Amino acid sequence: MQIDDYITLVRQDMLPFQWEALNDRVAEAEPSYSIANFRNAACKTGDYCGTIWQDSDMAKWLEAVGHSLACVWDEDLYRKAEQAVELIVAAQDEDGYINTYFTLKEPGERWHNVEQCHELYCAGHLIEAAVAYFLGTGRRKLLAALCRYADYIDSVFGPEEGKLHGYPGHEEIELALCKLYRVTGEKRYLKLAEYFIDIRGTEPNFFLEQRKARGFTTRWPDDFMPLSYFQAHKPVREQAEAVGHAVRAVYLYAGMADVAHYNRDEALIRACHALWNDVTTRQMYITGAVGSALKGEAFTVDYHLPNDRAYAETCAAVGLVFFARRMMELDAANSIYGDVMERTLYNSVLSSFGLEGRSFFYTNPQEAYHGVCGKPMGEGDPALSHVKVIRQKWYGCACCPPNAARLLASLQQYSVSFDEKRDVLRYQVFLPGEQTQEGAFGSIRFRTDTHYPWDGRIAVTVLACDLKPDVDFALRIPAWAKGIVTDTALPEGAVRVVEEGFFRVRCAFKPGDVILLTLPMTVRITRTHPAVRADAGMVALERGPLVYCLEQRDNPTQLYRLMLSKADMDTIQARKDDTFGGTVMLTGQAHAFQTPGDAGLYHGQAAVVGKTQFTAIPYFQWSNRGETDMQIWIREQF
Repeated sequence: MQIDDYITLVRQDMLPFQWEALNDRVAEAEPSYSIANFRNAACKTGDYCGTIWQDSDMAKWLEAVGHSLACVWDEDLYRKAEQAVELIVAAQDEDGYINTYFTLKEPGERWHNVEQCHELYCAGHLIEAAVAYFLGTGRRKLLAALCRYADYIDSVFGPEEGKLHGYPGHEEIELALCKLYRVTGEKRYLKLAEYFIDIRGTEPNFFLEQRKARGFTTRWPDDFMPLSYFQAHKPVREQAEAVGHAVRAVYLYAGMADVAHYNRDEALIRACHALWNDVTTRQMYITGAVGSALKGEAFTVDYHLPNDRAYAETCAAVGLVFFARRMMELDAANSIYGDVMERTLYNSVLSSFGLEGRSFFYTNPQEAYHGVCGKPMGEGDPALSHVKVIRQKWYGCACCPPNAARLLASLQQYSVSFDEKRDVLRYQVFLPGEQTQEGAFGSIRFRTDTHYPWDGRIAVTVLACDLKPDVDFALRIPAWAKGIVTDTALPEGAVRVVEEGFFRVRCAFKPGDVILLTLPMTVRITRTHPAVRADAGMVALERGPLVYCLEQRDNPTQLYRLMLSKADMDTIQARKDDTFGGTVMLTGQAHAFQTPGDAGLYHGQAAVVGKTQFTAIPYFQWSNRGETDMQIWIREQF
C-alpha cells in the first residue's frame, strides 16, 4: 500500500466506521456519546455522557469528511455529514454558543474554568470543521453558525474592560481562528488568535486568577497541573523549550507560526524556530513521535526518550505535522520541515491505525513486551498500562482516530508549498496520482507516478500549467538522500538550479513535460545522540522514509538478545513481500547471546554468542497480525 491507498482507506472505510462509532453502534467498543450529546443538546433535554471535550470528536470527523469531499465526492459520506451539520446548528444557543456539556449539564457555568473545561478547544475543532466543510461542499450553513460562535467568543475574550483577559487551557482555537480568517477575510478572527497568543503566560496569570476566584476547586483527581503543563508559565515569545502536554504544545506552536506568518512578527518567528529546534533535535523519537511521559502526556527533558514506556500520542504526531507545515511558510527554503513531516507521517501517524482502518492506537510505543504491556493491575506492569499491543476499536477519549483521519484526508494541503521570497513552488510530500495547485503563483496540474516509499523513482508529469513567469518548481530531496541522488531528468530547455535540500527546475512548463527524480533506497544504519540513554550502544534500521522494527513472530530469537555486528550489517537486504498487502522487509544475519536457563537469577556464567537470522518490517505495519513483542532498536556488537 502507498500513501494514496491510505487516503482512499480513510474515505471508504475509516470515516464510515467512525460514524458508526460516534453513533455508539460498534459492538465491543467503548461508547462515544458524541452524537447523542448533540442530539440531546439540540432538544435541550436529556443527559450528557462522556468526557467534557466529547464535542471535538464529531468535529474532527466532520472536518475529515470536508477534506475528503473536496478531493473525491462521496454521496453517502455527504449525507452522513449533513446529519452532523443539522445537529450542530440545532444545538447552538441563541447567542451563538455551542458546547453540549454546558448546554446540558452546567448551563450557568460557561467560562468559569477555562483552564480545564476545554470550551475553547472544542470551539476550535468546530471552527476547523466548518471551514473544511465549506471548502469541500460550498455549503455555508455550518460556516455561518461557527462565525456566530467566533463572534460570541470575541465578545467574551479580549483586552477590553469587562472581557475575560484569558486564553484556552487546551490550545487549538488559535490555528482554527487563522483558518477562519483565511476563508472569510474577517480580520477580527486573526486579531483574536493573536490576542490568545499574546496574553498567554503573562502576569497576572489568568489560570491562577480563575483558580482563586473558584475557591481552588478542580475537576481532576490529581488537583492542579503546573502552569508549564499548559505552556502558560511565561509569555510565548520567551519560551524556547517544549514543555508540558505535548498535544497542547504543538497545537500552540502551530497557531504561533500562523500568526507570525500573517503579522510578520519577528519575535514570534524566533520563538517558533527555537521551539521547533528543541522539539525536533532533542525531544523527538526516530518515528517522529513526541511526548515521552505518561504523566501529563508530556514532554520531559532533552534526550529523555524511553522506548518501552513512550507515550507518543497520535494527536501529538498529527500536531507536529501541523507545526511543520506552518514552519514551511515561515522558512520555505529549508527542507527540514518536509523531512520531519514525512518522517512523522510515514511512521508515527500511519502506525496509529490498523491496515483495515477500523482499529486505532492512542499511544505509539517504540518497544513492546506483550506479556506486561496494557494489562490490568496484578497481571502486568501498571506503569505500562497505557501501552497497547493490539489496536482498539474506539476509546472513551477518542481524540486520536478522527485526528489521523482529518490529516490524511487533507494531505494534498501539505504536499506543496509556495516560497514567496524566491518564487518557487516546492513539492514537499510526494503523493501518487493527480493534484492541482492554485494560488499567488498561478496554477499547475500534474500527475506523480511513483511507488514511494517502497521505490525511490518519482516522475512528475505536467498536465496543465499557468504558472506566473519566473516561478520555479522544486522537488524536496530528503535529508537521507542528499548527495546521493542516483538519477534525474529535466524537460527540454529546463535549467537545474543547485539548491540545498531541493531539486529545483527552472522552465516554461508545458503539458507533457516530465521531471524525474530517483532517490537511493538503500538500508541505513542509524544511531542516536550519546545523551539518549535508552538507545546507547544500539542501532535502528531505516530505508527511504521508513523506520523498521522487529516483531517476535518473524524472528526465532527473543528480540532483546539480538545484536548486529559490522559484518552483520553488510548482509542486510531488502525484499518485497506480499504480507500486509505488499511491503518491503529487511532480512539479514545477526548474533544472539544466550545463557544457560538453569544458571540462576544472578550468576557468573558467561553468555554464549551464536549466529542467527533476523527479519524487520516497517514500523507502521506492526501489530497487524495479533499480539507479539516489538522493538525498533537493536544492540550493536562491537
